[in-house]
Amino acid sequence: MTVASDITKELRSAISEVNYWFESESESPFRIARSRNANITPDRIKSLDLGMRRTMAVGGSYTLPDRDTVVLTQKDLTVFHAEIDSFVALIAETHQGIAAGTHSYLQLESATETLEFNVEVYNLLNALEDLTINYVDYPDDPYVGLIIIGLADSIDRNGAPTKEAIIMRSLLTQT
Repeated sequence: MTVASDITKELRSAISEVNYWFESESESPFRIARSRNANITPDRIKSLDLGMRRTMAVGGSYTLPDRDTVVLTQKDLTVFHAEIDSFVALIAETHQGIAAGTHSYLQLESATETLEFNVEVYNLLNALEDLTINYVDYPDDPYVGLIIIGLADSIDRNGAPTKEAIIMRSLLTQT
């Protein structure tokens, strides 16, 4: 049985080396948390997004968007497929360049690290139940909230089996 604490620990380990979401135009560091509240609703997703935006707005020039204009979109794990395929192709192309003498082994490092990150995160997220990849978008705002949330087995304070939510979230830059 894969438990929530194990998945959370492994996700944190994965993002410690590469912390990048391929749909963002700039760095988009993830925060990973567990929650005993396993209730995944659109309102909860919007609330998690608002918390990230409030943190960003403190002391900065960012103004919180009008909450009435939010667009919530959900995707599944297939969003990873094209990204993983592109890095596999890049590694193959670089390998051919090494064989031809036009590339060095050093050029493989970044591509292999990013491929490893994407495959590792994909597999960890695939172990979660009821997984959703949620995008919280406001028109005319360059930031899109990304909240990936799924359920994993856990043990409550009384030793009984339960579910916990694993939450992986970030603000993406998309202009």
